[in-house]
Amino acid sequence: MSFQKLAIEKHTGDVYGPATMKAMAEAFDKAWNEIGRFYSQHPLQEEIYRARLAQAVLKSTKPNSTRAEDIAMKALANFP
Repeated sequence: MSFQKLAIEKHTGDVYGPATMKAMAEAFDKAWNEIGRFYSQHPLQEEIYRARLAQAVLKSTKPNSTRAEDIAMKALANFP
């Protein structure tokens, strides 16, 4: 499932512009590349952790954020 679909499910009420949404999607991919191998053993487990990572990306992003690297680092720090 893509970050955009996961983000819609976990929508926080904040409004993000196109550049921020692009950075968030890139941050999600970067962060998942770091940790995904630990959670990809079972498809259901993988989806649960992808949803949790999407939530961490949403919590770690402020409106007008455009640096995917910064968002990814914050998301990984906030990841459950």
